[in-house]
Amino acid sequence: MKYPLKSIFHSEIFCIIILIFLFWLGFSTITPFLPLYSQKISFSPYEISLFLSVASLSRVVFQPILGIFISKKNERLIINLSFTCLLLSSAAYLFFDNFYLLTFIRIIEGAAIASFIISIRVLINRFDIKKTALINNYYSGAQNFGSFIAPSLAGFYVEKIGIKSIFWISTIIYTLANFITFKLPKVSENNKNAKEFSGSFYKSIYPYLSIIIIHSLEFIGLGLWLGGWSVYAKESLNWAFNKIGLSFSIIAISGVLVTPFLSYILKNEYRKKMIFGLILLALQSLNVVIFKNYEIILWLSFIAGGIGATMYFSSFHSLVSTIVPQKEIAIFYGFMGSFIFAGQAIGFALAPILGNISNNLPIILDAVLLLITAFLYKLFFIFFSKKAVN
Repeated sequence: MKYPLKSIFHSEIFCIIILIFLFWLGFSTITPFLPLYSQKISFSPYEISLFLSVASLSRVVFQPILGIFISKKNERLIINLSFTCLLLSSAAYLFFDNFYLLTFIRIIEGAAIASFIISIRVLINRFDIKKTALINNYYSGAQNFGSFIAPSLAGFYVEKIGIKSIFWISTIIYTLANFITFKLPKVSENNKNAKEFSGSFYKSIYPYLSIIIIHSLEFIGLGLWLGGWSVYAKESLNWAFNKIGLSFSIIAISGVLVTPFLSYILKNEYRKKMIFGLILLALQSLNVVIFKNYEIILWLSFIAGGIGATMYFSSFHSLVSTIVPQKEIAIFYGFMGSFIFAGQAIGFALAPILGNISNNLPIILDAVLLLITAFLYKLFFIFFSKKAVN
């Protein structure tokens, strides 16, 4: 399926892509440096574990509830409230360093992230099938572009000013996003998806549940990577903050650059794209441990990881758009969010504990889980191919 670049400037689409970009710009400014921030303010290893994981646990609790209440009638209001909560949480990090207060702020932050993710998916899936697929592709591009800019910029300011500077940046970003939210378009419901499954979400529970559980394994790995890589790079590789930030940016820009070509890579073979993307992500993690003394291989691995992540996530969401009825999108993403961010919370919680044994253990386990995930998807597509996948 081919989409000209000018299609993203469609008036209904462009505002959504800008908001996605700002959301991930703010998120990626903070997330890579939270493990180091929590060390800087002298949290214990177990406090760090809870602090890092509690936002994901919050999403586990709130996302299914939000999936029930978010609808086409209120998704724009919920997006605005999400950015308001993220703005307030960023401001709180600037002025407080109490463990209990900041842990509570992380809970609010997790709920705000969950509400944005569901609301924007409800909005996206109200378009027709072609525009939904287009936005899914450029969602990954906007996400990766935000993730490219943010860590390098944050790393520079952390090096020059101090680690709390990242929260000044995110506060400004979320303030801007709040203003842009008022420009979101009203979209009529045109999505005629979900032809591959007959019956409702509830009648087709087993294929859906299988996808959600397998997808959750990837998020355990993601939590391990986000919770383990910056510490591994600092303590085992002796990398400076700005270099760590650059590594996240290289991953992200690789995803941005591959985005316009996603429609051409393996065409519409969602299955192959998902599995190949997971393999590339696993190679990234394996290479930073095996070839840690060969920096050129590390940077090439980050490029491969960025391409792999974009291929996997854009294909996953496009697959969801084709199999889940529009009226059940919010419920599906709410239910899925409970699983995947339980997985990410597990990964975040395990990373500092495993890191105390060996700094490379979180990275190695991430690679193993990614390969297991690819294998399980292969089994899933074989078992459900006639029912679920085109």
